[in-house]
Amino acid sequence: MENFKLFSYGFIHFENEHYREVFFNKVKGLRINLDKEKKVVVKFQPVKRKFDHHSNKHDPVGRPCHDLFDNRTHFIIIVSLPSIVEENEIELHMEGEEIIISGKYKELNFDGDILKKLIPVGDFEYTFTLPSKINHNSKVKIEKIENSNIFKIEIKKEENKRIKLLFE
Repeated sequence: MENFKLFSYGFIHFENEHYREVFFNKVKGLRINLDKEKKVVVKFQPVKRKFDHHSNKHDPVGRPCHDLFDNRTHFIIIVSLPSIVEENEIELHMEGEEIIISGKYKELNFDGDILKKLIPVGDFEYTFTLPSKINHNSKVKIEKIENSNIFKIEIKKEENKRIKLLFE
């Protein structure tokens, strides 16, 4: 049973909204028996995903390539930011459960006529909404992955605290 306590959430991806709606109607209040001794209530709750939200008028591609990981104590965002060379060229802000990454893509100039231009130029701001609370009092760690324009951002998760309720 201990193995199941390590994870407090997960994700299910649906082919379309109809399947999503049918699923959540069927599992509402459902009890799932994970072992013979105890019954654990598994709550399925739809999540409004904002993870891919972005705003960048100069970016023809839309959003950066990115991955999101959860290692139980931290969220880790791996993000590709073309033309960004150093960590200090990136600004990070936290609002609630959102991490906002901003900065300015530099113009890359080469000889010849431009036939296609997909590498973004100018100011950018990307918002990543994380699936649970983050610790606003801890420092965010950012490091560049060697010989690339890929950055690793580590954000400490808020510890879930059990609160004893008193009855009147």
